[in-house]
Amino acid sequence: MAALDEYSQALSGPTVLVLDNASVHRAACVQARHGVWAARGLRLQFLPAYCPELNLIEILWHRCKHYWLTPDDYRTEQTLRDKLDYLMPRVGTEYTVTFS
Repeated sequence: MAALDEYSQALSGPTVLVLDNASVHRAACVQARHGVWAARGLRLQFLPAYCPELNLIEILWHRCKHYWLTPDDYRTEQTLRDKLDYLMPRVGTEYTVTFS
């Protein structure tokens, strides 16, 4: 919420921020700030309840889970972190995703 407050103060024109429906995005404290942010030119637009094709991180995570990660990568939190630390810098070069 503090990040959106800061961001909204620096806007130079009307701005739409597209969010997924994570509970933190729908929290009462966020809802209470909508009017303040709207007055500054910031409007929040929520994606439909389930539409991974519009949420690029969902497409990337699907590709990771189903193609690039192996069962061994899930052995511990650290092995998963290590594999993701390896994968993420290589997305777009060695690992590709089509977002269409």
